[in-house]
Order: sequence, then structure tokens, then C-alpha cells
Amino acid sequence: MKNLNNRSKTKIFVVSFTSKNYDKLKNAKTSFTEFCSSLKDFVLLRTCQRVEIYTKNEISLKYSGCKRLSGEEARKHIESLGAGIYSELIGEIEIFLQMKEAILRSRLEEHLSKELEYILSKFLEESISLREKRRISTSWPIEVSKILSSDERIIIWGGTTLAKRLINFLKEEGFENLKDVKEEKDLVNLRADTLILCENISLAEQNAFSNFKKVIDLIGNSKIKTRYSLNYFYRKRKSELVMGI
Repeated sequence: MKNLNNRSKTKIFVVSFTSKNYDKLKNAKTSFTEFCSSLKDFVLLRTCQRVEIYTKNEISLKYSGCKRLSGEEARKHIESLGAGIYSELIGEIEIFLQMKEAILRSRLEEHLSKELEYILSKFLEESISLREKRRISTSWPIEVSKILSSDERIIIWGGTTLAKRLINFLKEEGFENLKDVKEEKDLVNLRADTLILCENISLAEQNAFSNFKKVIDLIGNSKIKTRYSLNYFYRKRKSELVMGI
């Protein structure tokens, strides 16, 4: 098995396409998937805003707007992506889990060599180290806690993995008046000072205003004084986290 102590010489190629436009991303996913039918050793990653191919062989796919990386650049990209640095919500863990699932799926579908699996697994181990080193895994919950008061009655709406992480972090920080709500029926007549929309990132960003109105109407309490969607906390400069990788 290849020794990764000299990671800069590890042979790996990445083709990446990202877009918030559903149709553009859908078309890219179709093209990337069709192209992969000609490959024997690869991992195909498909998420709500990106599609990527990882392989040990140079890729001839030509697709407008895609990014091509190899060697050291490819390694840094994969490690940073797994660490949540390139996510809109810095520090989210979903992308790391999606990458792990993509590797597992490739193994089950029998188009993943042991060498490529080993290389990618080592890169993801570095993603974990990177998260710990720079406290990336808690960067966005910290930003949330900074603007809240522990005596506020807080509703966190969404029922997502992000919502659970936020609840757990705030509890550790001494917040007690927390309510994690994921069913609309559970919103009726709830009393709260602060509402945080903790939904799927793209949905929260696109539909924040209508979602706030829907939740407020269901609660039946127009006195909620503070309202946040997760895109409010996107403000931390990514360059602060990327430096030194």
C-alpha cells in the first residue's frame, strides 16, 4: 500500500462542479454520472450543491464551469472539503458524512480499488485533524451562542442534524430554555423570545422570509423579538480557516 507520508506526491485527480442553481447542478450530475460509466476506479460525490469525481487517473471530462485539480491541490481540496471549510455553513459535518457514504457506495458498486480507498480515507482522517486543530467543528455554533442570552426562551426549528448539533452545543454552554421543534403541530402556542431556523442550508437561504412567517403564524406569538436563519451566521471569513492548511 502506498505510503502517504509524502502526500504531495500522491497521485489523485479531482473534477468538481458547484452551483446553487438546481437545473445547472442536475445537468452536471447527469453528465458526471454518464462519464463515470467509462471509468473503472473512481468515487462519485453528489450533494445538494456539488458533484465531484475522485480517481487515480487523469480525467478527460470536458464540462463548462468545472474545476480540475491534481496532486497536492487535489489533496488540499478533499481535506478542506471534508473539514467543512468550503461549506456555506462552515463546520457542518454533513459533507464529511456524504464523502464517507460515497466511498462506501463505490466499494459496494465495485468500482473502487483498495489503493484509492486508502488514499481517500487518509485524506478524510486529515479532515478530522484539521477540524480539531482549528476548532472548525464548533465554529458556527460559537457564532450563534455569542448573540444569544442564556435566559432567553429559544426555539430551534428544523429537526435537522444541524439543529441537533446546535442544541447539544448550547446546552453545554449553559443554555437551558431550548426547544428543538421539527413538527408543525408542536409549534402551536409555544412561547419564545428567539427563533432560529435550522433547516437545510439552501432552503433556509432561499425561503427565510416565508419560513419565518409560517413558523410565527403557527406559534401564534408575534412577540418573538429575535429571528435568525442560519445564513445569518455565514459571515465568518473562510480565509481565516484556510490559512496554513
